[in-house]
Amino acid sequence: MKISPIYFLLALPSVACASGSDVLSLMFIELGLFAAVLIFLFFSKLASKYRATVFFTYVMSVIISMWLTSSLPYLDNLVFINTANAIIPIIACVFAWMWCIKQTKKT
Repeated sequence: MKISPIYFLLALPSVACASGSDVLSLMFIELGLFAAVLIFLFFSKLASKYRATVFFTYVMSVIISMWLTSSLPYLDNLVFINTANAIIPIIACVFAWMWCIKQTKKT
């Protein structure tokens, strides 16, 4: 039996759950944010320990923002949850990066 490559499109969540794709928007936002943080850290000129600090801050801020918004009904608060889960990690990473820059200049 030959499997056509078109069948692999059904494995994508947005295609498989076309009617519930609003719920998947948070997943795509988080995936894009994670990729942006990794790319930023890869091209950053910070030392490895400071890169790890920024990445740990990102992971913890994602966990905290998910925890803070987990009790809200998603479809009723779609914009708020998506915005909070994107903005909180960005702000935390910017502050961690600024702190790391200050620490680098002190030494």
